[in-house]
Amino acid sequence: NKVVVKGDEGPPASHEEVLEAVRVRSQQIQELVKEIVTALHSSGVLADMPDLPPLNLSVQRGRKSAFLPSLILAVGSIALATMKLRKR
Repeated sequence: NKVVVKGDEGPPASHEEVLEAVRVRSQQIQELVKEIVTALHSSGVLADMPDLPPLNLSVQRGRKSAFLPSLILAVGSIALATMKLRKR
């Protein structure tokens, strides 16, 4: 673990400590996403959103992946829906 945050003191985290922190944070992120989706659903914002285009998860050699643009679209949609929800 080579990440150093200003103000950190003491020995660097062990591999096991880093994995535990990632496990805990991933659970927190999953809960946050569940809360956002529940709020979007119960407020009707989710139903008002247009359907996303289908994702092509096949891998083709020699061709650029569409994963990153799809990810950006998904994150942007969540951000816009969250802003719309906050205005209500």
